[in-house]
Amino acid sequence: EKNTAPEWDFIGQVQRHRTVARIWPMYDLRCFIVKSNDDLRQEILCLQLMQLCHDIFRDVRLDHLLWLKPYSIICTGSSTGLVEVIPDSMSIDSLKKTEGFVSLPNYFKLTYAATPDKLASAKRNLASSLAAYSLFCYVFAVKDRHNGNILLDTEGHIIHIDFGFILSIAPGGSFSLESAPFKLTEEVVETLGGLTSSYFGEFIKAFTLGFLALRSHMSTILGLVEVISSQSPFPCFAGKDAVSVIDKLRQRLRGDLNVKDC
Repeated sequence: EKNTAPEWDFIGQVQRHRTVARIWPMYDLRCFIVKSNDDLRQEILCLQLMQLCHDIFRDVRLDHLLWLKPYSIICTGSSTGLVEVIPDSMSIDSLKKTEGFVSLPNYFKLTYAATPDKLASAKRNLASSLAAYSLFCYVFAVKDRHNGNILLDTEGHIIHIDFGFILSIAPGGSFSLESAPFKLTEEVVETLGGLTSSYFGEFIKAFTLGFLALRSHMSTILGLVEVISSQSPFPCFAGKDAVSVIDKLRQRLRGDLNVKDC
């Protein structure tokens, strides 16, 4: 049939469609892991706490020093759900099993040393993500931090996944041998350039400022965890003394100290 619409109107419609497509893309592609026989609700709680920390760092303008990657989980039932795949990343465990791998410092040198700026950027990304995740693991007592649960992305950031043990639980229960507040290995320190390097100095600075930022929002963090702990089915609260769990969280944030002592 003959199009009787004025030419200017047709052009206007095309422009409107292009505007809509820019604002609301016509399609999006996401990768998910489909999980069953696994209660993901505690993981969602942990990632909500991570998002809160991410927002706190952003609000106090420390997001250039402290890098976190909260990812998405959708629960479709009490034992099923979808977990977002983090693209352009590989677990450190898998990386160490690749052919020709020697060490993490050597990997950074081979991968990023094409230019000094690229290597410097990768080490800064490692320092900023290491500081942020170390803080997060310390404050919320995240355990089971083996190399299969820590990813390395193509920009040099580390990314923690799988938060089945937080706040009051650890592998082995009361017989758990995990006592470290967070995972900081000699290999990672060497990758940054050693204890006297400027990049390890950036890690210390970011860690310190980040801790003070989280401590200044202690009431928000404690309030959120306290609400969630009430009659909670999550493993970190089920059968536990919620008051004791929250009190230990308060102690880790050191609200009893002034800023200098912190």
